[in-house]
Amino acid sequence: MVGAGSAGCVIASRLSEDAACNVGLLEAGDWPIDPDISDPLKWPILQGRAYDWNYQTVPQPFTANRVHAWPRGRILAGVTHPASRGWIRPSGPGLNDTPIIDPHYLETEYDRLTLRKAMTVARMVGSHTALDEWRDHEIYPGRAVSFDVELDAFLARAASTHHHPAGTCRMGEDDGAVVDGSLAVHGTSGLFIADASVIPRLISGPINAAVIAIAETFSAMPAGIFRPV
Repeated sequence: MVGAGSAGCVIASRLSEDAACNVGLLEAGDWPIDPDISDPLKWPILQGRAYDWNYQTVPQPFTANRVHAWPRGRILAGVTHPASRGWIRPSGPGLNDTPIIDPHYLETEYDRLTLRKAMTVARMVGSHTALDEWRDHEIYPGRAVSFDVELDAFLARAASTHHHPAGTCRMGEDDGAVVDGSLAVHGTSGLFIADASVIPRLISGPINAAVIAIAETFSAMPAGIFRPV
């Protein structure tokens, strides 16, 4: 089993319930020798270390040419169903070669317009009279920033990601799909993918529950499908 994320851990656990099944689980990153790993409360301080992968994207032209961090994490609010489509590719044949990640953030006008609208709604909620007793003043971008071109410039400098990437090995039967409905990789025998990458369309929220459902469903499939033809 390659990958000990949300799906990999579920599948490895379910398959290992069968005493006749030997399961090997591989995960990227440095060796887990740091005691902080075993303490859930230490997760925030693990960010940026080798255990968090600490990858980065290539410069994103529509977010002021910034390079974005690509660990496991999240940030609230934003464009739930972006139209921009990115890619991830290997940078070389070695096990330690970092991937090349280009998510194409805010590449489409739809995404930029949607994010600008979200900013407008956030301001409307924040300035509502019901919040008068708790609100002080808008810090960023500041009430002086009001024109679309100014908001777009601010969003390009400030926008980040929800860190719920999906669909790089999406399910389907068309030429661009990587796996079929049984999660078998097209054109191969005995090779399957069961994680967030197979999700064909982004869901409207955090993807963890969907990934676990995919893993549970895959684990419940008849053992025969795992045998090479």
